[in-house]
Amino acid sequence: MARRRKTMTEYIDIRIDQLKEDLEKASNPDDRAWYNRLIQELSWAKNQNHNCYMGTDAKGDWFQEQTN
Repeated sequence: MARRRKTMTEYIDIRIDQLKEDLEKASNPDDRAWYNRLIQELSWAKNQNHNCYMGTDAKGDWFQEQTN
């Protein structure tokens, strides 16, 4: 039986579930905060409705070289 390759979204969902399990087991408040942060970042990465750029290109319109 051949395995079906998981999509990026499926992988992120699985990883978030693993991190939530680890979060429940953690007793140190710093560890709990770290797990929450990782979960937030993966959730953000999974969301397709964000714009990573400030302008029209990778540098963004805000980037201007100094020529002085």
